[in-house]
Amino acid sequence: MIRRPPSSTLFPYTTLFRSAPLLIAETLGATRCVLALPADGSRVRWAIRVKDWLELHSPAASQHGATLLALGELCTASGSALEACAHLERAAGLDPGDAPTLLALTRAYLRSEQCERAMAIVAHAQRLDLSESERAAFREIQTEIKIASARIDAVRREGSDGGQDRP
Repeated sequence: MIRRPPSSTLFPYTTLFRSAPLLIAETLGATRCVLALPADGSRVRWAIRVKDWLELHSPAASQHGATLLALGELCTASGSALEACAHLERAAGLDPGDAPTLLALTRAYLRSEQCERAMAIVAHAQRLDLSESERAAFREIQTEIKIASARIDAVRREGSDGGQDRP
């Protein structure tokens, strides 16, 4: 039975307004709709709404990798990088060779400034049989990790030098 959604909701949320357990395709479809929104405040609001709804209404077997990947991507889009890492680590534990999950986990680590962990995932991914586009994505994110790591190190050095008297 399909319930009528409130008139104030938009497409990504209305696709989830069902009383039956969510199918993986519906979960991924709603996630793709949210991630397709422009990266602004509305995307963050919708990511939070859909993530909360998924956590509340996903079937008991929510340990499925695709659901965890969707939750992780929604958490990343909503700015909850640490929560995203938790979901994506569980998804990667279910399938350690899934390139999209590893890429999403690497991005979540990067957003939460865990550069060492992100580099460890990239190193693991390089040992996998990846397509050329997946290899390019990992090379690109590896460059981003190096830049972020250098920036974090510079801020740490500047913070440790800030308390000393300068001549």
